[in-house]
Amino acid sequence: MQLFNNMVFRCNRESFDTLQDFGCLLAEDKDVFFRLLWVCSCSDACYLIELADGAGMPFEGSQRLILENIKTKNIEVVDDRFIVNPHLFSDKQRLKQKEFNNLLLDFLRNEPDCYLRNVRGAYIAKIVKEYNVRYDTIYQCIKRYWQFGKKPAAMAPQYNRRGRAKAEQKNTTDNEASDTVHIVPVPKKRGPAGSKHRKGISAVPHYDTFELILDTDPLAKRPRKLKQLYKKMLRTYFPGLPPEEVVSYKQFLNYKNTKYSPARYLRRILGGREFNKQCRPLTKDFLQNIPGPGHQFEIDATIADIFIVGIMFRGRLHLISEAIEKGNYEESENLSSELSLMVIGRPVIYAMVDTYSRLIVGLYIGLEGPNWSSASMALDSGMSNMRTLLDLYNISESELPLPEGMSIEDVFPCAGIPEKILADNESFSNKNIPQGLLDLGIQVEVAPVLRPDLKPVIERTFGLIQHYVEPYIPGKPLKPAEERVLKDPRRKACLTMREYVIMVLSRVIQLNTQTRQHYPLTQQMVAENVKPIPVELWHWGIENKTGRLSRPSLDLFRQSILYRKEINNTRHGLHFYGDLYYSCESGDSAGWFIKSAFKRKHQICYDPRNMNKIYLLHNDGSYETCYMTARSERLYKDLSLAEIEHIYRYIDRDNELSNYWQNMVDETEQTIQNLVKQAKKRAKGKPIITTDIKNQKVDALTQERMNATLALTDEKNSISDKPSKSVDTVAESDSSNASEKSINDRFRGVFGNFTDE
Repeated sequence: MQLFNNMVFRCNRESFDTLQDFGCLLAEDKDVFFRLLWVCSCSDACYLIELADGAGMPFEGSQRLILENIKTKNIEVVDDRFIVNPHLFSDKQRLKQKEFNNLLLDFLRNEPDCYLRNVRGAYIAKIVKEYNVRYDTIYQCIKRYWQFGKKPAAMAPQYNRRGRAKAEQKNTTDNEASDTVHIVPVPKKRGPAGSKHRKGISAVPHYDTFELILDTDPLAKRPRKLKQLYKKMLRTYFPGLPPEEVVSYKQFLNYKNTKYSPARYLRRILGGREFNKQCRPLTKDFLQNIPGPGHQFEIDATIADIFIVGIMFRGRLHLISEAIEKGNYEESENLSSELSLMVIGRPVIYAMVDTYSRLIVGLYIGLEGPNWSSASMALDSGMSNMRTLLDLYNISESELPLPEGMSIEDVFPCAGIPEKILADNESFSNKNIPQGLLDLGIQVEVAPVLRPDLKPVIERTFGLIQHYVEPYIPGKPLKPAEERVLKDPRRKACLTMREYVIMVLSRVIQLNTQTRQHYPLTQQMVAENVKPIPVELWHWGIENKTGRLSRPSLDLFRQSILYRKEINNTRHGLHFYGDLYYSCESGDSAGWFIKSAFKRKHQICYDPRNMNKIYLLHNDGSYETCYMTARSERLYKDLSLAEIEHIYRYIDRDNELSNYWQNMVDETEQTIQNLVKQAKKRAKGKPIITTDIKNQKVDALTQERMNATLALTDEKNSISDKPSKSVDTVAESDSSNASEKSINDRFRGVFGNFTDE
């Protein structure tokens, strides 16, 4: 069994003698709980702390003795239930937490020196003297930090556990960072001048001219144009002078080499960012500050070179493409709008790589732009060994090219969160870091803008994924030089999000299980025949180096990183977006969905990768699962939030059609109003009789019958006036007589009853 940081043990009353070997101070309770704070990778030492209100400071223990007692079942490994929920903190607790983090967090992360009594005492005395803080306040804060799993949120005062806190003096600290600039002096030119250069003038009075032209002229940034720049200087500042009275090219070149070293000149030509990216010295080892696997994860996002089509629109897009190739479809501006509605867009790949072993530990593919909330989904996939990602897209292990004898857990053996995350400031701003990541005790380090060289592992990983998958993908975006020649590549798009996830995940499995070239192996690795395969490097590092992965509760972890939103209750359910609704047991029992229910806002968290369910957050910190209603499942089942939004836009896409129907409604209203106006004009001046309705009805029907009889008489006379000269005329007469008879019968049947009355 391997020991990890922040493991929790329980010891029974009967094993009190064993506890004394660890140096336990309290044993009055039936069950005593301990937390393993730190494990030494080069010795048998470790540090533990008792999880009790009156417990003392950490004490040193033995890893061997712990493992022996675990085998004999004197000590039991239990789940970590000593957690703190930062979502219930007040603003005052947040403020206190920030103050204590600034005072103590840097010192407490200096392990194992922070566990030594003399070192810890000297630092606390310095803090008390400098910031006027009480000793007991500092010690209580430090013990809470250790007892609750080294989470920064544990430093907040627990007002709900000890009542109203005393008034504490506010302390502010000004942390100023000073940058050290190292100036390397340029050696002076040694030796006398050459004989052929002794004729001429001194270049010292013209140093200002040299500096001006080297700093301002565009030719100075092109090394091959220095001779041309020198001639330009002569034409400008030494016009018409003989060669003996002007500075030579050698003098100009010597001044340039003296003032600008090769590094400074290249930096001036390429710019600081491009120089650091292409020409910086590669003398340092990026693993020298990484003690082992799980210490630092690099995370970044990149836009994939592919267009993803909606699963509901793939067949229609294929028919349009075939019709265009056969010439049966007219290309117009409507084609571009049609393609934009059927093609979802270009997905964004979020990947997370362990710096030490180069193991890809987390992966998320979505349609959202690079941000911390979407990056947390990659952290969630690493927390669950990619099992969550497979369940979300309904991917089975048989669809993936897993090595023989290995499961998905063997390829991704890193279920936990790291100690530090390194991200890119261009994609993930330092100001928008979710508080949930900080509450989990994760240090977030953001690299400067446009400095991919500071996180080379993740940058190279994206290249290995994209360059391998790209040749097999149809519907790739065009390069700028191809946009004017080739046709719209979205016509060839045929892959859905699920199919693209399988392609990328297959490549990731291959990278995790194949040999990585140019990995810097150590002497110990070579002696133990360790191959530079990420999975093997991970296991070897966990066994031989410091294992720093912590494994918090999965429910608490997801509550901390998932997206959050406020929604209202309606008769159809909890309204999330458009016609997407959810229901839950507490809402049904509380009557949220009846007609007269009072609308209120509900705090929820959700996973945008699959919207079949959301989580309703209660005030006590618990949550309840809410499922999609039957009405919403008909269209949105097993879809992501981006696909749902795309379908909703597709349904309401035709604004012209909406305007047309709106115009039709307006015309209908106008027609009704005109008819009413005409009726009022006709009725103007005539009395409206409101009595004797039956007689009015009989008179109206009699008048209508008389009009019909007159019309039939006129028709009969018109027919009889025509001469019968042929058989056709006689046939027409017979048909007219038959029609007359049928019309008479029809009117007799209609008006006969009224005649009887």
